[in-house]
Amino acid sequence: MATSDFVKFSGAVKANIEAFLRANNKAIADYLGFCPISEYENYRISDSTFVFNLRGFIEAEKLGTQVLREVNKSIFDENIVAEVLQLEKRVNESLKLGLSLVSV
Repeated sequence: MATSDFVKFSGAVKANIEAFLRANNKAIADYLGFCPISEYENYRISDSTFVFNLRGFIEAEKLGTQVLREVNKSIFDENIVAEVLQLEKRVNESLKLGLSLVSV
């Protein structure tokens, strides 16, 4: 996968995860609002800014499957699966022929 493809792919994943977080903003507010005071104080950076453990939120709210769906959308939207399969085929063909995998 070329660097530009990776940048495009990672941008798509980021956009889908951001959309997921926006769609779950009430659950995030509840997670922050009902967490222990010590955690809340650690998460709070300013009056309206919080930095919290996203993994902890996803696990606590049982949203792992939903997050995976969002990432999968990115993969299929960007045709990454087809590209990976094509690259895998090229690698296998190169290995059969005893060729180097280094790009020239």
